[in-house]
Amino acid sequence: MTTVVKRSGTFTETEIDDEIVVMHLGTGEFYSLAGTAATIWRLIDGTRSRSDLAIELSGHFASQGADIGFDVDAFLGQLAAVGLVDVD
Repeated sequence: MTTVVKRSGTFTETEIDDEIVVMHLGTGEFYSLAGTAATIWRLIDGTRSRSDLAIELSGHFASQGADIGFDVDAFLGQLAAVGLVDVD
């Protein structure tokens, strides 16, 4: 099982209403996470795998499992590409 972890020390975050704003400390770039992206970000706690995230997400949103898995993979890929998460 591959665990997804946030790269502590590389970002700061704040929650404003239903949105999470993440600032990458190395680049100064801001990322606005809302809806599904915010839910996934909240679920990344260092104990869940990519599969666990997809299963948990399916409980929050009515969607097909394959669609959710694809969306989770795409989002995690984006987060990893900018250095905010590691998939161990």
